[in-house]
Amino acid sequence: MSGYRVDTALDADAAITLLKKHAFALLVLRCPHAGEREKLRLVRDAKRICGRMPVVLYSGDLSASLLRTAEALDVAACVDKSGGFDTLLGAIREALRSAT
Repeated sequence: MSGYRVDTALDADAAITLLKKHAFALLVLRCPHAGEREKLRLVRDAKRICGRMPVVLYSGDLSASLLRTAEALDVAACVDKSGGFDTLLGAIREALRSAT
């Protein structure tokens, strides 16, 4: 994959600030120290700010309740970290393909 710029944020508030300032093709949400509520808050805020921008949730802790809520919030993909980078990359490619 080429032609994309990557920005990172240290926490949810910094991510929201970036989303308000720039247009993005995709949000990959990886918040290893965030709880379920904070992850879902970021997804909700991102959807509110960016509309149909696809969100890929990448986590080592995908609980059943997180998966249900992510589906209700129209998250493009939920990827378990144990699947490795190739699984994440496949989810990113599919999310970008579906968004166009």
